[in-house]
Amino acid sequence: MRIGQDRICLEKELLTKIQHNKPDLIIWDTEENVCKIEEFSCPADMNVTKKEDEKDNLSDTGKDFLDRVTQAGRRLGKMIDELLAYSKSRNKEPEKSWIDSHKVVRQVLRAFRHSNPTQKVSWSLGELPACYADESMFIQLWENLISNALKYSSGQEESKISITAEDNGHEVIYAIHDNGVGFNIKYADKLFFPFQRLHNEHEFPGNGIGLANADRIVKLHDGKIWAESSLGEGASFFFSLPKAKAVSII
Repeated sequence: MRIGQDRICLEKELLTKIQHNKPDLIIWDTEENVCKIEEFSCPADMNVTKKEDEKDNLSDTGKDFLDRVTQAGRRLGKMIDELLAYSKSRNKEPEKSWIDSHKVVRQVLRAFRHSNPTQKVSWSLGELPACYADESMFIQLWENLISNALKYSSGQEESKISITAEDNGHEVIYAIHDNGVGFNIKYADKLFFPFQRLHNEHEFPGNGIGLANADRIVKLHDGKIWAESSLGEGASFFFSLPKAKAVSII
């Protein structure tokens, strides 16, 4: 219980520093916490055999506590990487160029197929207009959205994910739909804030940074992002770019 409470306090402190544009303090504070946890649970000057011997001397309760501390350290380490990505996208000005959206999405899909070959996925990819955007940010945006769809549909016998786009005359709306667990739509406004989770972390691990990153990237490109869903009925995520910044490739 105490570990969970401490983590919530740390997350609140980090979010405050994000909002006050202090990424250096975020990184330093988080790294310091990780180092303390690692030093306590797995001293660097102790060899592997000695570490195992010391662990064997613990009671079952002690071993459980040590494992929980080690896991917390790993989560904090991952949080550092995700906060770094969030901080960079938050402060970096986009270096825009015309991008083949279809090519980018196919590239991201290939990477996910390679890294997660065991998940059975049925993909549907529609025609996607080009966009005027920062290529690295645009790739990261799709990585975040596709990763989110794969995660929350992973409990299905077969994940079904479709990616489409629609030109409504004044903007182009890109969309990704999945057949995952969905979420209660009344909490949709929490999705795009750092550390916000609508599902149990043990069931769906993560730090709640991915969608916050997606939100920041879309806003840097003068667009909007939102989601629609019902519990147990999958989810749909949309982002729009002004028509002047998205055209079809001929």
